[in-house]
Amino acid sequence: MVSRVSVLITTYNRSQLLHRAIASVLCQDYRDFQIVVIDDCSSDDTQEIVASISDPRIRYVRNEKNVGGKDGDLAIIKRFLSEFCDGEFFVYLCDDDYWFPKDLLSRQVRAFEQHPSLAFVQGGMVHCYPHPVPTLAPNEHYVTYTFLDEIKTQVFWGTLFPSGFMPAADYLRLFAEDPKNRNIVIGATLFHTARFKSSGALDRANGVRWQAGYAILAGAATQGDIFYIDEPCVMNAVDRNNASHRGTQLAHLKDCLASIDAAFSGRPEFTDIRNTMARSVFKIFMCNKIAHKWGWFKTNAIGDISDIMLPPISASDFLLALQDVPFTDNNRKLIETSDLPLLGVLTALGVSEDVAGWHHVQAMAS
Repeated sequence: MVSRVSVLITTYNRSQLLHRAIASVLCQDYRDFQIVVIDDCSSDDTQEIVASISDPRIRYVRNEKNVGGKDGDLAIIKRFLSEFCDGEFFVYLCDDDYWFPKDLLSRQVRAFEQHPSLAFVQGGMVHCYPHPVPTLAPNEHYVTYTFLDEIKTQVFWGTLFPSGFMPAADYLRLFAEDPKNRNIVIGATLFHTARFKSSGALDRANGVRWQAGYAILAGAATQGDIFYIDEPCVMNAVDRNNASHRGTQLAHLKDCLASIDAAFSGRPEFTDIRNTMARSVFKIFMCNKIAHKWGWFKTNAIGDISDIMLPPISASDFLLALQDVPFTDNNRKLIETSDLPLLGVLTALGVSEDVAGWHHVQAMAS
């Protein structure tokens, strides 16, 4: 029987977390869905856990060998879309994430019915940290944080986008201006299946490992408008072992740029947005470089991740990675002087652009 919504849940050796993720889908008041659990060759009791849940809408698929460890989840999503997804809409939920509202799917489907031009409906994210985070200063003026639990480990990131309907151009412009914060985990994003496939983002994303959200979200947004639910919708566990914290900063920089190119490659009408997003990524990594010099990565919310900053991205690395991105003279001065130890040197050189942001990073580090 064909369902209107297809839910992909990928899992690997996290059977108890998987049970929670499945339960958050099964409790939805919207019932016309299928769940496809793709087990990436687990060695624990994952298969038994899935078998213990009696619901005909659940389909269990086991990979003969581990795919995600080598090629990332993108390879699994591509297989799901080509072999198992029969829904008009689909959503991808990781095994360690779960949904908050029981009416999430019904609200998302209703948004599609009210706005036929939508490419996807996205829900707001909650970060769950491994230990309490007593204070969180907004790293951008528009971001708001709300703690959902008394011990202050669950933080809802609010106002990342305006709530409700957004034309694609508005969404992409906002995303490009601040991709770090607005690259929302996609676990509560319901995509229009045909429009997602027509974007070709996954076809062009071979080799993208960590920052696939740029390709998936920005790529899909080239095919239609967006609806955003500015409420806690999906819990995302944040810890030192997440894929986002593997690899060096240079590898992540290249991965970000590859993901951005996968979103916009072959679409000259989005060149300005592509370049804006690439320049925004540049600023993020430059700030990370300065933050590392001040020791911030030893005291941040998830613990010490300073090792991924080594070796630091050199000025020549930046220039090579960003050679196709147009920059101002000040941008280039920032890159060329980024190996110097003191921010004061940059200020003395008259490089005012982005210096205020770096002072903010310094204040956070202190």
